[in-house]
Amino acid sequence: MPGGIASHWVPTPQRRVLLEHAAFIYAFGNTKHTSLFRDNQQQACKLLLLGFGDVRHVLATAAACAAQPATKCRRLTFHLNDIGPLNVARGILLLHLADSIDPGVPEDLDFFWGVAYCLQLPGEHAERLAAAVRHLLAQRGSWTQRFGDAGEARRIERVMRGWLQPAPPVAAVLEERRRLQMARISQRVDRPIGTAAELAGAHRMFAGALLVGLLPFPFEGRGSVKEHVLSEALLEEFAEFLDAGSIYRTAVGTTRGGGGAWGVNPTLLAPGTRRWQLHYSSCPFRSFIPLDPAKHAAIGAAGQPREVTEACLSDLQALLQGYQACRASRQVEVHFSCCNALALCSRLRAQQQQQEEEEGQQQVTGVRSLPSGSAPGSSGFDVVDTSNLPDHVGLLNVLSLAGPLLRRTQHARLFTGHMLWSTGARTLHEYVRLACGADPQLFPTLLGLRLMNDPLYGLALPHNPMTSYGQTDVQDVLEWMPAGIEPAAQPTATGSDGISAALVAWGDLCTRQSNIPLDRSGLRFGSLLTLLHLVAGAARRVQPLLPPGGAPQQQPAWRQLAASLAAACSLDEVFTLQLRALCCWALQQPGQAPPLLVSGRVPLSAAYKELAREGRTPLLGVHLVSLPSRPTIQHLLATAQRAAAGSQQGSHLLDVLGFDLSFLLPPDHGLGVEGSLLTIFDSAGGAKLTAGPVPLASFAITPYTVSPPAALAAGLRRLLQQAGGEPVVAAGSVEGAREAVHGGGVELSRGLALRKLAEHADRFEVELVVEEKLGGTLTLAQPAGLRACISLPWPVDSLTASIKVRRSARTIAATLGKHPLWLRDRAWLPKLDVDGLPAWGRGKDASSALSCFMSCMFSHAEMGAKTQGVTLGGGGLHVMYDVKESLQALFVRTYEGAVMHMLHSTAARDPNEAALFLVVHGGVRRLPDGRPLLHVSYVDHAAAERMYPTERSQQEPVRRFSKIMRSVVGARGPSNTINCTPDELRLLRFLLARNAASLRVPRWQASLLELPSDWEASFVVPAFSDFVAEGDQGAALIGQLPSLTARMKGLDTGEGEVAGGSAGQGGAAQAAATQHKEAGNALFKQRRYGAAVQRYQQGVETLQAVLAAGPAGGSAGQRQLLTDLLNNLGLTLVRQAEAEPAEAARCLAAAEAACTAALQLDGSNSKALYRRALALHKQGKTAAAQRDLSRLGSDAGDAAVEALRRQVRAARGPTGGQQA
Repeated sequence: MPGGIASHWVPTPQRRVLLEHAAFIYAFGNTKHTSLFRDNQQQACKLLLLGFGDVRHVLATAAACAAQPATKCRRLTFHLNDIGPLNVARGILLLHLADSIDPGVPEDLDFFWGVAYCLQLPGEHAERLAAAVRHLLAQRGSWTQRFGDAGEARRIERVMRGWLQPAPPVAAVLEERRRLQMARISQRVDRPIGTAAELAGAHRMFAGALLVGLLPFPFEGRGSVKEHVLSEALLEEFAEFLDAGSIYRTAVGTTRGGGGAWGVNPTLLAPGTRRWQLHYSSCPFRSFIPLDPAKHAAIGAAGQPREVTEACLSDLQALLQGYQACRASRQVEVHFSCCNALALCSRLRAQQQQQEEEEGQQQVTGVRSLPSGSAPGSSGFDVVDTSNLPDHVGLLNVLSLAGPLLRRTQHARLFTGHMLWSTGARTLHEYVRLACGADPQLFPTLLGLRLMNDPLYGLALPHNPMTSYGQTDVQDVLEWMPAGIEPAAQPTATGSDGISAALVAWGDLCTRQSNIPLDRSGLRFGSLLTLLHLVAGAARRVQPLLPPGGAPQQQPAWRQLAASLAAACSLDEVFTLQLRALCCWALQQPGQAPPLLVSGRVPLSAAYKELAREGRTPLLGVHLVSLPSRPTIQHLLATAQRAAAGSQQGSHLLDVLGFDLSFLLPPDHGLGVEGSLLTIFDSAGGAKLTAGPVPLASFAITPYTVSPPAALAAGLRRLLQQAGGEPVVAAGSVEGAREAVHGGGVELSRGLALRKLAEHADRFEVELVVEEKLGGTLTLAQPAGLRACISLPWPVDSLTASIKVRRSARTIAATLGKHPLWLRDRAWLPKLDVDGLPAWGRGKDASSALSCFMSCMFSHAEMGAKTQGVTLGGGGLHVMYDVKESLQALFVRTYEGAVMHMLHSTAARDPNEAALFLVVHGGVRRLPDGRPLLHVSYVDHAAAERMYPTERSQQEPVRRFSKIMRSVVGARGPSNTINCTPDELRLLRFLLARNAASLRVPRWQASLLELPSDWEASFVVPAFSDFVAEGDQGAALIGQLPSLTARMKGLDTGEGEVAGGSAGQGGAAQAAATQHKEAGNALFKQRRYGAAVQRYQQGVETLQAVLAAGPAGGSAGQRQLLTDLLNNLGLTLVRQAEAEPAEAARCLAAAEAACTAALQLDGSNSKALYRRALALHKQGKTAAAQRDLSRLGSDAGDAAVEALRRQVRAARGPTGGQQA
């Protein structure tokens, strides 16, 4: 550790990562440029970009602002942060070039492109680059003042001066790049890459993966790719850059305008070493793809060279022109920082707190000195973008430190990017819950943030199939807004609620030393300092967060806090030493003994040297074995053996915090420094990084007096006051309870007290106490005129509320279920204009595209379940599977001509009464991004009954309903009935209401529905699956796609056939049969197999009667529906046989007959073959069952099929079993 480090070193929450060993640098982005501009209705907009990488988002954001002339915003302020001095220096350079070039001049545009992305520069471009750098250095005052730290500015200046030094020869850099790529790609593909031909083959593999994302997904089918993916010219263009590190409109190496030979781009070489260290997959195309299909849909069709480069240059030109337009019409400021992002957040938060305190004093004194156009609280940011920083420093660290930097307005947003989140989870929503230790419905209370796009409810856009199957990086973005903008009551951590459970989960996430994923999933970077930041923030929103007591009151405050926190978070004893040290530092008081800073050097092990050679970045941890002050020789030997063996007996585990080999000890650590030993280990992989145990006495141990972050200290003091205070309700003191919670979102009548407010992931539990002095009998019918108004941090569903009165205890207890819809969102959400959206279109291509979008809603497992006719529903997360099936039915039946959709509840008293009634206007429409949309009007029967409770009041809604039906009579096709579980209906109501809040209602629709009324205007879009498989597993699953997608045909729009609004008897019969099928599906989900059999049989009989009387064979849609009904009937009869043994023989024979009938319609139907084989096997007809299984082939790819094969083989035995 450098001398004097104790004077400025500050711990950061992220576990110490050896970034010095990172084999690569990322000089430009690997995701598409995105506008971060949000119209905040103010004159100024402040944006913070953490880990900004390059300036593509700055250009896109400024261009988007310039494209909105009506916005009030007249000042854009960017704060760009990156830990890499190369990226910061390049950011300054590229923004300087963006100001000075003419994007409309091809030579200028090529120059910017080359500096930004290419290893080689033409001679004249190299000279022009050097001139630009010299200009920046000559005018250094114009950009160094944009840094908050003079030392950071000096680092950037050194990088720029290095660019003016003679660059290595092109050939040498290309060879260095080739060797680096061979070594790293060998690790990636887990096989040696040792020749130029093998490297070129690997590049073509990566090029193919990039090509799949060239245009927005979906393509024609889930298991197929478009023609452009097969374009050899496009493949060669991608491979050309990967091979050479450069690409222009003309071939690299061609002499240009007498400018001399080509040279190396010095801005892409590592500072200091001037070596090539760009990541092997770095590619400029990633910053622009997927391309806009409106501009580039025909790319690759002509087979011209460098079409992708031309397309990207066209987009870059538009970005630069938009940026310059914004600079011309608005004030654009850019500030820079080159430091650890989490440390910057702490620094900015301290500045923010100081400004907020000054604003508060100004409000008290009446003196206002805020800048013109600013609003109170303007010290925060309107947008904070973190790139994919959560993958590298931990999602909890980012949320706890960056979240408080947002302005407290509904327009402010925090964006977190996630590229490698799949380890430990198979879906994004599982990852969010795993990485944050709680359900998103607890985030407003725990984190002060609300997740706006919870992926549980589906992604807005489908994953590329290569992403879903783990062959390319995930590029998901989560959107967060500040919670608690309005005052809300503070829940209490009771020990058995959701908040208490989250504390335990946080403790595990922040101390985990084993079973940590090895990839950059962000699950292994939390530390005990992370935990302190989390609880300090939550102390603002939970009262009290920790149980009172935990340590004797005479002990120092920091020890009391550490003891309470360790108990609440169930921390293992081996972590309490570091927890005490951090609490001591964060709660420093004058006259208090400070914590101790331990720093020094250690002898390195062979494992450490191997990690360094491979370019790996381990997480450093400390295993410290304590000894008495005067240990014996035997004690020392035994301790050394325990330390070498990794034993935790008498030991402590500590994280190395910050970017030096340092850690803290509490002043009363009680260790025998002269004899204690420590080892440094990789807390992710477990490898020991020291050559052996190192004496603690060999380290420098000095008092550590650097002040902690102000927000952390204030939050922990608040937490300590809560933990040391009285419980929410003191025994026998109702008045004390009233005083403790009155105000801040709670208004209570005199004589009424709030005893309990507990929050769970799905509900609130409230308990009120009525004072004895009020007298009277307490009942719900006569509530004594008392009133309680409690603003909760999450909206509740009044329909599910449960209230209980205990007369003897004089208490009122309420359980209030949470509702996913926030009604106030309607006022500020951006609105969608549906008028003018084009129709989806007809024909095979349109049908195939819709089918593909429908299949993208389902994960691989869900698609497998659909092809087997089984259900994943029944509650929990799988309710969304049922919702997606209903959404699919809405789209498919609308495409076939249905206008009216009736959604029935399976739990309704009257099965003929629809819970939701939808009318679709204009059929299936197409959004600009390619997704299908249904523009709907809908009425909710339960809501309408509450609005119009009497028979007389219902006359008006009946008149309105008749009017609406008359308006669609000309377009009316067959109606569609969908049976839904109550949980499914709850989520469908939420999706409809959420979309209604984002719709700009056309005037004709508002007039038709007589808004506001019992009807609502909304729209329906698909909810896409967030499934992602790991690489190895994904490769195996990809092999199943062809057969899986083939069996999916007919489950949505059929074989490209469209009913087109089937008229006459056939259309009516098909609609009726569809209703029977969907009713049977709902009954099957409830395991009411007998009733389901009846509905399927009714559907079969309905269709068979029409097919017998109509044209030979009927339509393709009718035959497919009949096949589906027979298949479902067969499986249901098998399940009924299992549930009712007395009926087994009859049911199995009927199942065999139903499947045989299905095979007569489609002789290769895999579902019918499997289900008939199942029925035959259960009847003992093993030979016949084996024949059906053999017809399925070896590529069936289903675990159920393989299991049945094994059962049949076992049943036949050596004699071959019975004959059919």
